[in-house]
Amino acid sequence: MATKLGNYTFSDFGLTEEFGHVHPSTPEFEEQTVSIPGLPGLIPVGTQIGAKQFSLPVKVFVRDRYERQRRKNKFVAFLFDEYRKPREFKLSFDYEQDKYYMVKVSSQFTPEMLFQMDQFDLPLVANDPTKYFLINADEIRMNSHIPIRSHVRPARHSFAVSSNQTIQLINDGSLALRPRITISGTATSLTIKNTRNNQSFKMSNIESNKPIIVEGKTYMVTEGGADTFSKLVGDFIDLLPGVNNLTISGEDMNLTISFKYQFQYM
Repeated sequence: MATKLGNYTFSDFGLTEEFGHVHPSTPEFEEQTVSIPGLPGLIPVGTQIGAKQFSLPVKVFVRDRYERQRRKNKFVAFLFDEYRKPREFKLSFDYEQDKYYMVKVSSQFTPEMLFQMDQFDLPLVANDPTKYFLINADEIRMNSHIPIRSHVRPARHSFAVSSNQTIQLINDGSLALRPRITISGTATSLTIKNTRNNQSFKMSNIESNKPIIVEGKTYMVTEGGADTFSKLVGDFIDLLPGVNNLTISGEDMNLTISFKYQFQYM
């Protein structure tokens, strides 16, 4: 399987990918520091994570120069949208077929035009340097169409809750993530806590006709489709890599609680 650009490969455009592409293992990052006059050294105040830059060597191997130009034009039309803006698409490699980046072309590239072929290095950037698993965790089942070497486990992601209990969620990625939590049903009060990091939130007066959605990644809370950030009191919960035990407690609970997330990797 070749490198995938969205739903395409280079051969779909009449291009050939060469060996020797650049796929960085880490994103760009910069250590943030401050200096204090009279104090030796620097004081670290955090790390600024940047993008990942890719470079893929490509050639257009056909003698007819008009056909070479047609193929390049077709490829450029894929890279840019109808408003001349770089188009974002998924990038995945044949040696890591179950993960992808969201990338776009990052700068101008100029093909070297030779006698029987043109060649160039395609510059791509993932401004979000995270690798994502191919499908959501709740879609992973024994018959899922995922590469056989993927180290992921099927698990439950939807729970009926009528009494205090502990549920288990699995994060088979290497990074902490914030799930989308959907709460449907009724309860006088509800508390959800991750015992691994002690993050928790509380809610009260959950109504049957107003399902609540907690979007941890975007810091959004909706109730019945309307924004209601104040409904949540506490933390947006992170799922750490590995097994996470979440305690659910409250009063008069008759709920269905579902979790949706994708595994993430450095």
